[in-house]
Amino acid sequence: MNGIIAEFFRTMPSTRRSGNPGASAAAIGKLADWITADHPQDYGYGEGSPLAKLVEANGRILMVGAPRDTMTLIHHADHLADLPAKRVLRYEVLFAAGAETVWRFMEEFDTTEPVVDGLLENYIEQIVTAYVASGSGREDTIGLAPSLLVDARPMLAFAIEWLEGHAGRMG
Repeated sequence: MNGIIAEFFRTMPSTRRSGNPGASAAAIGKLADWITADHPQDYGYGEGSPLAKLVEANGRILMVGAPRDTMTLIHHADHLADLPAKRVLRYEVLFAAGAETVWRFMEEFDTTEPVVDGLLENYIEQIVTAYVASGSGREDTIGLAPSLLVDARPMLAFAIEWLEGHAGRMG
C-alpha cells in the first residue's frame, strides 16, 4: 500500500499490519487479524499472503486516484502464473527476535520490474486496462479522484491468464 490514503489507513488505531517487511499489507475489520496473520517471509505475494486471503474471502480492491500500474494484486498473479525464468531476489533483512535483532536471508520474485523478460514495463497497467475493457470492474469518481473497484478473485484469474498468454510461452 502506498500513498496518503493508504498511510492514513495504516496508522488508524484498529488497523492490523502483516509482518512481511517487503510485502506487508494492512487490514481493518472482522477479518483483519486473519488476513494479516502468518504472512510468509519468503515469497510474500504468494500462497498464505494477505493477497491470497483477500481472494479467498472474495474481497474487492478499491483504487482511489491510483494509477492502474499500482494494483498490487498483480504481484500475486506474478507469483501464481506458470511463467518460465521468473527473476528472484535474495536479500538480507534485520528482524527483531525478542530483545535482540538477527539477520535473515529472504527470497522474493523481483517485482521492481516485470517478473520475466518479454513483458513491457507497463504490463500491470496493460492487465488492468484489458480487464476493465472486457467489461469487468466498476469505474467512477470518488471526490475528484478517478476510481476503480474490482472483485479480487476474477481480477486475479484474468491477470494469471493474461500473464501466461503474453509471457508464459516465450522461447
